[in-house]
Order: sequence, then structure tokens, then C-alpha cells
Amino acid sequence: MKQLLIIIMLLMSKMGIGQTSSLQELLRQYLDLKNQLVESNAVNAQKSATVLNGKIENLAAQALSEKEAKAFTSLKDALTKHAKELSSQSDLAKQRVSFAGLSQSIIDLFKVVSVKETSLYVDYCPMKKAYWLSTEKTIRNPYYGNAMLSCGSIKETIKE
Repeated sequence: MKQLLIIIMLLMSKMGIGQTSSLQELLRQYLDLKNQLVESNAVNAQKSATVLNGKIENLAAQALSEKEAKAFTSLKDALTKHAKELSSQSDLAKQRVSFAGLSQSIIDLFKVVSVKETSLYVDYCPMKKAYWLSTEKTIRNPYYGNAMLSCGSIKETIKE
């Protein structure tokens, strides 16, 4: 039975089955991190960044399509760098600086990688001159939180 399960898992990875869930988990964790920054919760943002870094490190490029694997591989170092920086910071302002770099890499990745069941919005904060990704049309600025919650605009929509 154990061997059968291993064979099924290997076949699924070769066929790309499960790739979407891994990429969606990566996206969900990024969005959780963004929401922690919107709430100005440095402790939870740090925890969320640590989990995100683990998801980046453990995402198997071989389970992705060739196009997706190429995009992920080219961005993995930058994604890891920014997620590690963020997870090592307890200061909210420094977390937000690292988040800007992380967001740019995440945006670049999801412009290539398809996302099922949702549209993604590339939002922009003119005060920070930085972007972030969101699944909602309502602006909730992670760079300023409640101080300037609705500061920003949607610059682009990434569809499935």
C-alpha cells in the first residue's frame, strides 16, 4: 500500500498534478503576510514570513510546467532573500521595506504562473512608490496600515 501511494505521488508530480495547490499555497501565504502588514501586526507578519520562506524553499520546480519552473527558478533567490529578511525583522518599518522587494518578485512570478479561480490585482502605493498583490479590488495598503489604509490604486489585473 505504501509503495502504491509513493508511485501515485511520483506520477502526480511528473504530470504536474498538485502544482496549482503548491503555487496557491505560496500565494495564500503571501496574502496572509500582506494582511498582517495591513493590520500593522509585526509579530504575526514575522511568523507569516517564516512560513512563506518555507513554502518558497519547499516548492518543487519539477512539479511545475516548464514555463512556470523557469519563472520560479529565476525568482527563487530573490523571493527567499526578501522572505528571510522579513522573517528576521521584528521592526514593522523594516518589514515593510523587505515586503516591497518580496512583492515585486511575487508579482513577476504570478504574471507568468496561472492562478485558478481568482483575479489578482497589482496595487500601487504612490507614497512608498511600491507595489503589492491583492485578490480584492478594495485598496488595503500594507505599507501604511491604518494610517493610510486606502492609499493607492490598482495598476494592473492579472487574470487566470
